[in-house]
Amino acid sequence: MRNIDVMKTYTAPTARRLQTSTHDYTWTAVLIADRSSASPLTSDIASISSASEVSLKADIKTQLGSNFTVGDYLPSAYAPTQQSVNWTTSPAVASKTSSSVTISFGTDNNYGEVACVVLDARSQSEYETNNNYKPSYEQVFLGLDANHDAANSAKKIDSADDAGTAMTEITLDGLEKGSPYSAFCTVTNGALVWPGFFMYNSYDSYVPLKFSTEGTKDTDDDDDDSALLVSSNIVAICTMIAALIFN
Repeated sequence: MRNIDVMKTYTAPTARRLQTSTHDYTWTAVLIADRSSASPLTSDIASISSASEVSLKADIKTQLGSNFTVGDYLPSAYAPTQQSVNWTTSPAVASKTSSSVTISFGTDNNYGEVACVVLDARSQSEYETNNNYKPSYEQVFLGLDANHDAANSAKKIDSADDAGTAMTEITLDGLEKGSPYSAFCTVTNGALVWPGFFMYNSYDSYVPLKFSTEGTKDTDDDDDDSALLVSSNIVAICTMIAALIFN
């Protein structure tokens, strides 16, 4: 969706016996972005073609009825409530269970979102030292790893609840017990479509949170079955040899 508010005013004429004045109604809309444009300009994002305006007015008129007159568009550039965003408390592992991890954090922007991913496709050391394995801020926001594959676990929450109280923890679940993982987090300013992210000085500073879930990792049943099969075959061979010797 486009990051723009478009105000529209609809005027209802005097029509009923007890109505002696005209009422104006104003709606705010968000336009859909032009995905075919590689580098959309602000003027393009904030505008709508004449043909599209006529068509949309006709559609609105149909929905509202003949008693309404649809006025002109009054486009205005969208701006996030707070442009800047920073961590006030760096993300840290607060607690963990056999299947989840809770990450604590603090942010100075209550209008954005906090997102985290948990990964195990690479070792903890590789995620920490090789920047090629670190997902970008956008990938974390979308729940992906550096190869655009789905993370083991991903979650995104608002920076504050409906009452405006800042959130300080995020919990990601669906993990395997007794397993090592690496977590990456990011925070946005809440801007529509193209949010701004907290930026580290370099990817070297963008280090993962390393942790292991509680418990002992389950053994592979297939390996157990293979061991039993090998053991059974050895016993059978020994039995055959003994039978040949004594016969």
